[in-house]
Amino acid sequence: MSSLAGGRPVARLAAIGACLLAPGIASADAPGRLPRPEAPAGTARVSPAADTGVDIVRMPPPPAVRPPAPTPAVQRPPDAGPKPAPPSRTPEAPPAETRGRIAKLPVKIAALPYDAQRGTLGARTDALDRSLAGALGLLDDKGVLVLDAQRGGPAAQAGMRFGDIIVGLDGKAIDGTDDLRRQVASLAPGSSVVLDVWRVETDGGDFLRTLRRLADAGNAEAMLRLGRLYAAGIAVRRDEVEAVRWFQAGSAAGNLSASTSLAAALLEGRGTTKDTQEGIRLLQMAAARNNLEAMYRLAVQKAQGKVVAKDINEALRLFNRAADAGFTPAMLDLAHMYNTGEGVAIDPAKAAQWYRKAADLGNSIGMVNLGFMYQQGRGVERNDITAVGLYRKAASEGNSSGIHNLAAVLDGGRGVPRKDPEQAATLIMRALEMGNEFSLQQMTRNPRAWSVEFRRALQRHLHEAGVYNGKVDGELRPEYTEAINTYFKRER
Repeated sequence: MSSLAGGRPVARLAAIGACLLAPGIASADAPGRLPRPEAPAGTARVSPAADTGVDIVRMPPPPAVRPPAPTPAVQRPPDAGPKPAPPSRTPEAPPAETRGRIAKLPVKIAALPYDAQRGTLGARTDALDRSLAGALGLLDDKGVLVLDAQRGGPAAQAGMRFGDIIVGLDGKAIDGTDDLRRQVASLAPGSSVVLDVWRVETDGGDFLRTLRRLADAGNAEAMLRLGRLYAAGIAVRRDEVEAVRWFQAGSAAGNLSASTSLAAALLEGRGTTKDTQEGIRLLQMAAARNNLEAMYRLAVQKAQGKVVAKDINEALRLFNRAADAGFTPAMLDLAHMYNTGEGVAIDPAKAAQWYRKAADLGNSIGMVNLGFMYQQGRGVERNDITAVGLYRKAASEGNSSGIHNLAAVLDGGRGVPRKDPEQAATLIMRALEMGNEFSLQQMTRNPRAWSVEFRRALQRHLHEAGVYNGKVDGELRPEYTEAINTYFKRER
């Protein structure tokens, strides 16, 4: 059995919008260690690939911003109120109504826990829409919206908070989330920078109140943003019914992304009564108007053939259109299809190309899967060092399967300068903490694929976590497996 998490989507659906700036193999001829990616957001369905022991990940379709720990969907009650009537147009609050100022925040860059050479702010961020940026008093949509700051991280210590918009770093303008990620990652840990942050002062500085005011005034992007916040439980208590209410309002106001999010809720029955016919209608409408997420979701439905008639050719056409326009989940699906021959002729080289395109755009699933291709020499020339670099990068993006795979190569010594079972155990503890099912499976069902030194270090970590009281000797006993299960199941 392999101990690497090797991967695939069909992506269905990786998180859209939010990006995390912070945390958080053994040889093929040795018993078990092949990797798999874990969805950054959403629960993955796993099925084993024949003969390899590699786990394949197929992502279910969550909403645009899906919280990592799904809870049962809540149906909207019949008396929850009618769908808001669409306004004749989408008015924006004039910039003067929303006052703000530039705050200069000195920040000391920290190191990523899985890559000591790369810097991190410890903040989760999202892109800005032009209409929302203008309503917040900004001249354009350049900059990055802060969703939250990691407790104790550099951003939090500097006083950054939800609703802040990072517009500059050391006097240099920030174009968007990818630009910020690249700039911060290139900084040496321990170095100091000054962030230019646009901070809304209207509504007592309460960004959530500002969003509600703008939404009530007809700003469709503010409606979408509120829906996503409630769907993900960011800055508010998670409430699928309230999320649907705002998606309905945004859709009625003409926002295609809100229509797509509403379609996903209708198809799954999250926060509203399930209505697949209306869900498909909304996806078709938004896809026809070139909304990439709608295009992708519609392709998934046509590939699955559960709600609409199965049509692989149309699914491929939609996947390709979305992928060619830069939508990474579609790239992951295409890569999987070419890697496995699902609906197309098997073409590992083309699969690797799509994984590379996704990885180059910062998609951590693409990084893990491309790393797996390099490790197996499938579609690319075999290169363990390149594979390790991709796993390390995915781990630094907080991908739990990247973390698992990095642990596997450090314990096995493949593609790294030396074995490091101590660091490998630290990484596996993090993967377990993040709920990585493949890591749990490896630790409890395939423990002998890991070195005695690794197991000894893991026992020590489990003891320090208060779940293991047995001998720290690397030997396999029932209490060792029980401790791993206890740590995995504990409340996160």
